[in-house]
Amino acid sequence: MPRIFILSLFIFITATAGAQSLPLAGTWQFATDSLDKGLSENWQNKTFQQTLRLPGTLDDAGVGDKPALSADSLTRNVLLMLSRKHRYVGPAWYARDIVIPANWNGKQVALELERVLWTTHVWIDGKAAGARNLLSTPHRYDLSSLLTPGKHRIVIRVDNRKQYDMSSNNMAHAYTDGTQIIWNGILGKMELRARAAAHITDVQTWPDLNRSILRITINVMNTGSVSSGALSLSSGKLQHRLPVQLQEGNNRIETEINIPKGFAEWDEFKPAVHTLTADLKAGPSADRQTGEVRLA
Repeated sequence: MPRIFILSLFIFITATAGAQSLPLAGTWQFATDSLDKGLSENWQNKTFQQTLRLPGTLDDAGVGDKPALSADSLTRNVLLMLSRKHRYVGPAWYARDIVIPANWNGKQVALELERVLWTTHVWIDGKAAGARNLLSTPHRYDLSSLLTPGKHRIVIRVDNRKQYDMSSNNMAHAYTDGTQIIWNGILGKMELRARAAAHITDVQTWPDLNRSILRITINVMNTGSVSSGALSLSSGKLQHRLPVQLQEGNNRIETEINIPKGFAEWDEFKPAVHTLTADLKAGPSADRQTGEVRLA
């Protein structure tokens, strides 16, 4: 009888070494831009007088129009919906000073903003870092070329206006006042992350039990000048090391490892799970990723 096995693919996403983070939660300066003049008037170079705490929203800060409710306005549609105490829809600008540690020199520095509606623009010291137009996933920026060690000013423009007509009366779950409100601000994690100039972005594994091998694909992002390094993969008796040549940008590395005898396979009654560690040494820095592998 032919052997049946299930393809097992795992993407490693947890950096356990070589990564540092700088939380950006705290007090930020801000200004609303209801006339949408900020881009044309270069507000990225402007000092904002009001302050609020982020993560948070303009609703939390009491900014926006209060609902004008009267006996005549209390229709069935109004009574069926939630009403915000304050409502602001349009661009708003947020700014603060940050200090990049000296040991981040030469590293890849990324900004992550979770739970933002809907479009963001980012500037560092008045220099544009790009824009993101995402409704339900984090807004991420590579700021490596702009954030050197020392003091910098970061400015974020958030525009929570509808970008695409995707629902009737704003009744889509991701963009509605009826469930989560159409806020302006940033509600989730806000942080800068520094990683080695050459770092592992993901590792994918495919066990081939008929041949007793584990096929592995490693993606390495190289944002620096390093051109070579060494990659080590380990999990108990499973040990593998190979030299790597790195180009600028993304590098795809593929290899096969013999599965050692006695390396437990996955079984529904004996669910063996192995931890595989991927170590990259390139130039003066190192990076590590860990994840689970099941031989099934």
